[in-house]
Amino acid sequence: MRMVFSFIVLLLSTLQTYAQTDSVFTLETVVTGSIMTTQYSENPTTQSVTDRFTGSAFLGRILWRPNHLLAIGVQSGYMTFSQESFTIPGVGATTSGKAGLAAIPLQLAISMNPGSFDLGIGIGSYYLQSIWRVEDVQRVNSTAWEFGVNSWIGYEFTVFDRLEIGPELSLHVLSNRGIASLALGVRIRYDVIRY
Repeated sequence: MRMVFSFIVLLLSTLQTYAQTDSVFTLETVVTGSIMTTQYSENPTTQSVTDRFTGSAFLGRILWRPNHLLAIGVQSGYMTFSQESFTIPGVGATTSGKAGLAAIPLQLAISMNPGSFDLGIGIGSYYLQSIWRVEDVQRVNSTAWEFGVNSWIGYEFTVFDRLEIGPELSLHVLSNRGIASLALGVRIRYDVIRY
């Protein structure tokens, strides 16, 4: 939690250093698509043979940038932390199964845009959905809310006047669940409104 507060203080303190001289207010959208690797503190199921998985993340942010580099808004999307297949030994036959954990983040997003870089943090909840399937039939579907933090750094190349694209590296941490995900992907930012 100290890291979150330190990051916010850092963003606010550098605001005066990088203040823009024009008076442009923007409402912008940022869409990211990433491949991510997730590390669990322990194996997620008793059948799991590893605690590290590859998944994907698709996130969207709506940010209001009021005449300076600091922006505030909301972030959501869909993430797959883990998905695995396994076999369950039985009497006379072996059964196949699948398990997965996905999440929908609902977070407050704070972003700073010095030059072509974008630094940000998302603070809020993840709506977790755990699904178990046996022989391709859904057997268990459980959900839970969990607090988490997402931080990112991106770099943007201008394509058109209001459109920018570039790479983004982000980290999602759900410390109570022992989950940490590192994602690398592409971000697209578009200024919907300028005034």
